[in-house]
Formats: sequence, structure tokens, C-alpha cells
Amino acid sequence: ALRLLFRENLRDTHCEENLSFYLDVDEFIKACKAAIKSQPVSVKNSKTSSSNLDTIKETMAAAYGIYNAFLAPGSPCELNIDHTLRNQLATRMTKAVGHDSTMTESLAEVNKLFQEAQVSVFKLMASDSVPKFMKNPKYEQTLKNYDFDSIMLKSPTDHNMSRKAR
Repeated sequence: ALRLLFRENLRDTHCEENLSFYLDVDEFIKACKAAIKSQPVSVKNSKTSSSNLDTIKETMAAAYGIYNAFLAPGSPCELNIDHTLRNQLATRMTKAVGHDSTMTESLAEVNKLFQEAQVSVFKLMASDSVPKFMKNPKYEQTLKNYDFDSIMLKSPTDHNMSRKAR
């Protein structure tokens, strides 16, 4: 419930893309870890199964989707992130993925850069968006009545929301 109010506030202040990116990257990181974990210990010295390779390709396709939506120059929801990080992402995302044996390495590189961008966006929301949300008179009464302690008692998966539920 609180996330929906926060998203509404972000929409009103024209920065909803920050939360969308953060949540999309969160899902990507989970998928990436699973895809990399499914690979043989030594990808170069063993045959990657067709289904493992498909998983890697699908995860890489998701990375391109996130990049094109939030990080590519002129993207529909272009984020305000550090210039150096943006250039690193652009370089990595425009570089050819390569052979099957290097695809896992490419995915790991993209994952690392996305995590850096996610941390950057998180810090921006924590230092700017959350304080503005907390001070917004529109949400004042709801926030006064909200039991913030209950958030701390829940397990991390209890308050994570799947993309479909957003």
C-alpha cells in the first residue's frame, strides 16, 4: 500500500521511472543470478546446454529491454545517472555479445553495471524523493497512521512485489 502511494507521488513529481527502474533491475538481478548459476563451472571447457543458453539469452534480452527503456540516450524514461556510469553502460550494451562461451561473462558485466545504476537511483530516491514524499501534505495523514515498525518485522520477500502486481 505504501509503495503505491510512493509511486503516485513519484508520478506527480515526474520521476516515477526511478522506482520502475529500481524494481525492474531488482527482478533482473534475480534472473541473472539464476541464469549464471545454471551454467557449468567452466563454461569454456564444457558444452552449455541449449536450455541454459536460452536462459542466458533471455536474461540478456531483458537487460537490453531495461537499457532501452531507462538508460539509452533518448529513451522514453531516461534516468538521471552519473555520466561515467552511463558511458560504461552504453559501451557494454552496444558491444557485441559474442560467442556462447562469453555470453555468461557479458551478462555478469551487465549485471554489475546495472547494480551500480540501481544503487545510484536508490540514493537519489532516498535523498530526494522519499523526503519530499514524507513532507507532502497529500500523504501526511496516511503516513502518520502507518505502522513503519511492521515493515521491519516482515521478511524481505513479504514486502517485495512482483512486476505484475505493480
